[in-house]
Parts: sequence; structure tokens; C-alpha cells
Amino acid sequence: LDGCDHVRISTNCTSGPLAITSRRNLTLEIDGILRVGEKWSSKDGKTIEPFVSFQNSSNISMIGSGIVDGRGAMWWPTSIIDPPRPRLVVFQNCQDVRIVGNFTLLNSPFWTLLLNGENFFVSDIRIRAPSFQIARNTDGIDIAAKNVHIRNVDIANGDDSICVKSPSSNVLVESSIVSLGNGLVVGTAGNGLSENENVAEISNITFRNCIANDTTFGCHIKFKPPQH
Repeated sequence: LDGCDHVRISTNCTSGPLAITSRRNLTLEIDGILRVGEKWSSKDGKTIEPFVSFQNSSNISMIGSGIVDGRGAMWWPTSIIDPPRPRLVVFQNCQDVRIVGNFTLLNSPFWTLLLNGENFFVSDIRIRAPSFQIARNTDGIDIAAKNVHIRNVDIANGDDSICVKSPSSNVLVESSIVSLGNGLVVGTAGNGLSENENVAEISNITFRNCIANDTTFGCHIKFKPPQH
């Protein structure tokens, strides 16, 4: 992806982890299938590289009508910690991000989409994963960011559907459908990126005009000790 402002995947593509760091003005368009290839391992035994990750980047767009397939069944029988499982798509310390289109994030090994930074707009995407009994901790969208607008998303999974973690502020989720998972969530354990996982900094969160189908909860708040 070096030196490119617009990358389009129009056919079936199998890949290992893709890491994009310190980029500006990049569009990733997925109109085919971007699929995880062989299973990879943790380098330190504690964390594992996501399939697609953007770090310290700005003015990033992820668009298209295709599929990002995490082939999570290779990891689902394991626990969270031993061995660790990779997230599917992660934005870490990113600004001015648009994730829009009719593409699907499918069968993540662990959390599906993690937003960290500021100024995110997410619209019209789909997320699919099996039930908790098959695929534990396949959260749909996890948010640890400020100034986030999510609308018209369709999520069916086996854990938190949309989860606002710490630190987060000025988050609006609207006109969306969540199914089968835990529903709309504010607060939980750490986001896996912050140094202080025990401080819960969450403010100005709005869910409106959303539908929860057969979820464990509709909308709920949860924190785990020793968070405060």
C-alpha cells in the first residue's frame, strides 16, 4: 500500500495481516473478498496482530461492496488469552475516518471492528459472526474514541453488538439493527489499547432509533472491577 492513495480489491484475495501505519489520505476499497490466509501466532504470547490495522493515520476511508472474511473458525475453539486471537479490523490512534458502503465484515476471530482516536463516521456496513456458543467475544463494533457517528449498520453476532468502551465521548449510534448478541452496551473491560484499563472515561453517549432483535439485553451499562 506504500505510495498509493486509493487501493481497490476487486477479486478474491487471500492475505496475512495488513498493517498500515502513519498514512494520510488513503482509501481502501473492497469490492471483492479479502480473506485471511494461514493462521498466524502471537509474537509475545500476550497480543496478536489484527488482520487489517491502521495506526497513527488520518483521513482514511474504507469503502466498497465486498467482504472481509476473518475465517474465525481457526481460532474460535480457543480461549481469549491462551492463545490470543486477532481482531479483524482495528483503527488505533486515527483521525477523520470514514467506514461506509455495503461491505460485510465476516467471521472475525475476536472483536470485529475497533475504533480508537477521533472523528469516525460508520454507515451501512454489515457484521456477521455465529452465536456465543460457537464464537465467543466476536464483538461487532467496539468504540474507544471521541466524536463517533454510527448509522444504518446491521450486526448479528454472539457477543456485544456495539460496545462503547473507555475512553469515549460524543458518540451517536442511530437507525441501526443489532441481532442475537448482547445488544447496545456502554462500559466493560478495557479496550486493549489504553495504558490504564481501570479508569472508565465515558461521556455523552446516545443510542436512538435502533432495533434489537433477540439480543441478551436491549441497551445496558456494565463495568468490571476495578474500573472506576
